[in-house]
Amino acid sequence: MAASSSRSNPLNVYLDDSPFTKPDVCRQLINDGRQALADGVKSRGQQAFIEYARRVLVSCEQSGINSFHLRFSNPGDYIAHANEWIRVAGRTRSVMELDLDFSDVNLHDKFPEDNDACAELVSDFYDMYTSSLDTLRLTGCNFDPTKLKEFKRLRNVTIARIAMEDEMLQELIKNCDHVEDLSLIRLTATYIIRIADEKGVLKRLTIEHCHSEETGFVEIEARNLKYFNYHGKVKLFTIEAPKVDEVAFDFSSEEKFTGDEGCLLSEVISSFVTAKEITVCSYTSQVLPHGDDPLRLPALNQMLRHLILKRVAMHPNELPGVVLLLRSYPELENLTVIMDDVKLIEGYTYPFNNRPANAAAFWDSQITTITCLNRHLKKVTVQGFKGTANELAFLKFLLRKSNVLKDMILEVARDGNIENRYHYMGLAQTLHGLNNASPDVTTTIR
Repeated sequence: MAASSSRSNPLNVYLDDSPFTKPDVCRQLINDGRQALADGVKSRGQQAFIEYARRVLVSCEQSGINSFHLRFSNPGDYIAHANEWIRVAGRTRSVMELDLDFSDVNLHDKFPEDNDACAELVSDFYDMYTSSLDTLRLTGCNFDPTKLKEFKRLRNVTIARIAMEDEMLQELIKNCDHVEDLSLIRLTATYIIRIADEKGVLKRLTIEHCHSEETGFVEIEARNLKYFNYHGKVKLFTIEAPKVDEVAFDFSSEEKFTGDEGCLLSEVISSFVTAKEITVCSYTSQVLPHGDDPLRLPALNQMLRHLILKRVAMHPNELPGVVLLLRSYPELENLTVIMDDVKLIEGYTYPFNNRPANAAAFWDSQITTITCLNRHLKKVTVQGFKGTANELAFLKFLLRKSNVLKDMILEVARDGNIENRYHYMGLAQTLHGLNNASPDVTTTIR
């Protein structure tokens, strides 16, 4: 639906060119060497989209518009039409949410190469949206951050798929000093991501795949930040955020271990001493034991209640890091494991002299008490369960050691056919009837 409203409420307008330009069809034609035909499909689709959008906007001109969402992939010579649509919405002086995506859909899988902005934010925007705008999302769209200072109502900002050098980022932070939720996604040329929230208003911060040619820095000073999500390459982190409740780190795009990553990641994860929930990935679990202490993080977190292990396989390379995390969170009550394929890291070395033969042997060697298992862990959830030997060995260990465990929930993988699901469920059934440490544990398979 392009526009929706009630008689008393402003419109929510959604315009998306993809049903007209058929990017999947064009991509296949290009792969088949039929570039001219793909260009024709796209061009005719763009013209049809422009006519459709014109009709939608004409019907909206006499109404207020609450939110305006425009997806127009690499508009090229048609940008004047998009600019006019932005003006039409802006003239209502009621738009609270503006979402513009001009990125080239054909380049989405080629980041960071050729990922420059495909359009410039029309200059009229800075006058027409000042009084009402609460949420701004710009993807593949250049803009002038120095002109955002008067947007006093702006609380949520997402900038994606443009080249943003350090100076431009600093202007954005300086002029958007009322923003509570900031997302920086797939930006290039960001060598230093420095965010100093002097007013203490920033509550949520997301940084995803922001690229620089060298390692780069992430420097955060946000005294009232509650949520931090980082997804990308390992950087040199300096983070002062003493009130964070929820943290997520995903370094799945990393493929190598050089020796320094263990210290870097153990220090940054330890800095979140107030976090109640932390998410880490396979890469993190493999490199953490290469920090200064292979057994635990530099600082214990007494506040953490929920640990999420994301995209792990419970492969023997991950297990020392898993135990390190369990030891570092003595009050842990809830453990979620999201299974994935094995990720092997180039340059990885086992952190101890004696490497067990397999996962079961590793868990059998864990004889010292892990406080959270002994006293606090109540719930374990496994998503994508397939019943591999590595998974079963880990879960049997938890059942043997978790004295107060109440719930073990196994959500079997949905890949493949129904026979596979029945097979996974059958393997899950083998966890029933074991000599569990907790007499009250219930295993649920779904």
